[in-house]
Amino acid sequence: MTTIWEDLRDPPSRSARWRATLRKQPSAFLLAVQLLVILLLPLLEDSEWGRAVISLLSLSALITSLYPAVTVLLAVVVLRERIHREQAAGLALCATSIVCVSLA
Repeated sequence: MTTIWEDLRDPPSRSARWRATLRKQPSAFLLAVQLLVILLLPLLEDSEWGRAVISLLSLSALITSLYPAVTVLLAVVVLRERIHREQAAGLALCATSIVCVSLA
C-alpha cells in the first residue's frame, strides 16, 4: 500500500503540470486562445465559417469585459452599496462601449 508521501516523490507529468497552471492562471489559457486567433485571422477571414467564428469571439470578448460592471451593479442592487465617482465613470464607459460595439 502506498502512502501519500510516496506519491509525492514522483514528479508530476507534463499534462498534470499544464492542468495545474490552468487552474492557477486561467487567463493564460485565454491569452493562448487569443494569440492563436490572431495568427489564424488571415486564414479565417476568407471563409464564411471563419467570419462566424470571429464574430462569436468578439461577442464573447465583449461579454467577458462586462464582468466588473455586473459586479458593481450587483453590489449596488443586492448589498445596497454606494457607487463612487470612479465606478460611475467606469459604468458610463462600459455603456458607451456597448453602444459603440452595437453600432459597428
